Amino acid sequence: MRIVGIDPGTTHSGLVRLNSGDHGRWPPVVTLAVKDCPNDALLFSLSSVACDLVVCEWLTTYRNAPIGATVLDTALLVGRIIERSTAPVSLITRPDVGYELCQNRSAKESQLTEAIRGLYEPTGGGKRPHRGTKAQPGPLYGLSDHAWSALAAALAWMRREGVTG
Repeated sequence: MRIVGIDPGTTHSGLVRLNSGDHGRWPPVVTLAVKDCPNDALLFSLSSVACDLVVCEWLTTYRNAPIGATVLDTALLVGRIIERSTAPVSLITRPDVGYELCQNRSAKESQLTEAIRGLYEPTGGGKRPHRGTKAQPGPLYGLSDHAWSALAAALAWMRREGVTG
């Protein structure tokens, strides 16, 4: 299964492409990681990207938190992603991502990153063998910033839907 994970933002989004193969390899191989993809480029690529599913992080409400223009802009982008994608789109909220990866609906970014690292073998070089170095890349080589959130959304969706080895 080939999955594209997206962490939507107001002007740029995080993006990853995963491949779990025909037999549902777990954890899936990260074949592309983009930390700040311009939204126009993202929307353009969704009409031609070869994947089986797009998983996009969706917005959720928090008690007494006002909704500003950036939240509305992000919601508009998610609608445009759904509209442009040639593959089916599935949405997952941040609390659901936290629950699936950390069993904690209010998991912080650092907890999600640590949970993801725990899924992959530290086979790369350098101080962070999960990421590795250019000379000795690890399974999470190239991931940074919003690409981590995009990966978290895709992995959480796979766990929730039972698409794991």
